Amino acid sequence: MTLDGLEEAVRSAVPRRSRVNFVRYADDFIVTGKSKRILETKILPVIKAFLQKRGFKLSPEKTKITYIRDGFTFLGQTFCKHGNKLHITPSKEGKLAVIHEVGRIIHKYRGLSLKDIQKL
Repeated sequence: MTLDGLEEAVRSAVPRRSRVNFVRYADDFIVTGKSKRILETKILPVIKAFLQKRGFKLSPEKTKITYIRDGFTFLGQTFCKHGNKLHITPSKEGKLAVIHEVGRIIHKYRGLSLKDIQKL
């Protein structure tokens, strides 16, 4: 995998007390940190260099440095911190996709009884 080793590169870029965390699922990943400055000056350059060596670069549309209280979406879930609690909810896009799919199925099978619509 192209991203194998990225977690180690990120962790070795800063001391442990910097509270930098790395989460990866297949080819998607997030990095959280104690401060925006650490992420911009220490972590982002390491990630860019790691990817560049392998012929890849970060997508500007998908790359975002944000405050946890403003929230972010990862793998169809929205993460947002309110007070001391982290709220994880399905993203708006994910909810809309489910509603659209249910509507498509209902439209496709209109005329049948609800009992006959097993797919729902």
